[in-house]
Amino acid sequence: NAKQLHKELSDYFYLKQDKNKNWNQRYHNLHMLSEYPYQLFHSKQFKELKEILFDLEFTGSIYDNKKQSHRLFTLLSSFYLAQEILKKPQ
Repeated sequence: NAKQLHKELSDYFYLKQDKNKNWNQRYHNLHMLSEYPYQLFHSKQFKELKEILFDLEFTGSIYDNKKQSHRLFTLLSSFYLAQEILKKPQ
């Protein structure tokens, strides 16, 4: 089942954050920064997706880590997805 696979991947990427560190070190894994929102979306974990996209530590980490332009595109795409989610009744 594709949804279950995406859920397992989102769980894996969730573990890549270090909750004991500051925002600029908490989300140090570049792969996690781009994959976690993607996997949440495709596993239909919309509540968790909304939380991570509006987490200033998460978005600040993307900016702080000086991502290449495709990383910025990923972030902007994630915000677009969040807007679409917010339009749908829960």
